[in-house]
Amino acid sequence: MAVLTYIGFDGISTLSDEAQDPARTIPRAIILTCLIKGLLGSVEVDLAQLMWPRGAAFPDLDTAYVAVAQRAGGTFLFVLMNGALLIATIESGMASQLGTARLLFAMGQNGALPRRFFGTLNPVRRIPQNNLLLIGVSVLIGSRYRAVELWRASGLHGCQRCFSSSGVAYEGLKPWLPILLSGSGFVVCFFLWLNLGPTARWAGTAWAVLGIALWLVRRNQMTADKQFTGPS
Repeated sequence: MAVLTYIGFDGISTLSDEAQDPARTIPRAIILTCLIKGLLGSVEVDLAQLMWPRGAAFPDLDTAYVAVAQRAGGTFLFVLMNGALLIATIESGMASQLGTARLLFAMGQNGALPRRFFGTLNPVRRIPQNNLLLIGVSVLIGSRYRAVELWRASGLHGCQRCFSSSGVAYEGLKPWLPILLSGSGFVVCFFLWLNLGPTARWAGTAWAVLGIALWLVRRNQMTADKQFTGPS
């Protein structure tokens, strides 16, 4: 789920309410997660390339690493790898659901979404219960109608990644550095966007334009409300 929604390392930022000293720990957690995952992924892929015969096709690209594990360690490592992937998938889904629920909660608190539904917490457990249930039901319905396969086939997940990674805020740095870093990320994502399929490109762009339009409407409403009520 995290891979398809891209609530991954950046999803750590949605858990600021649960963290101690979030201004210091959350940025460090995000950077360390990127570095550790990048290093482990590079080593794993390199070892897999050394293990698999050059030029040979995988039985299934979605389960390529499991096939490599079977070749390296036989049935035992094959079963062990499948079990580890199952546990990791459950953990990834739980983390994605919690991160998305917290993101919706923040949007509800800020008034971007209806506060009565999205911006409330369970009085006992102190979790955004409405958001968690909404996400769970949406995923259940989507799995019933094979929404994941359609999402991946259209390339919409790539378009989502391009827009979600185009701008990042950096605090505590010199003024020109955040602009340089965000601009570099936008350029990279723009070239990725150019190589998306036509369905993903147009649907994703329309979704982004709709989001920007809603943000402008909301900003104008807030400005009008301030002018009406006057300074506090």
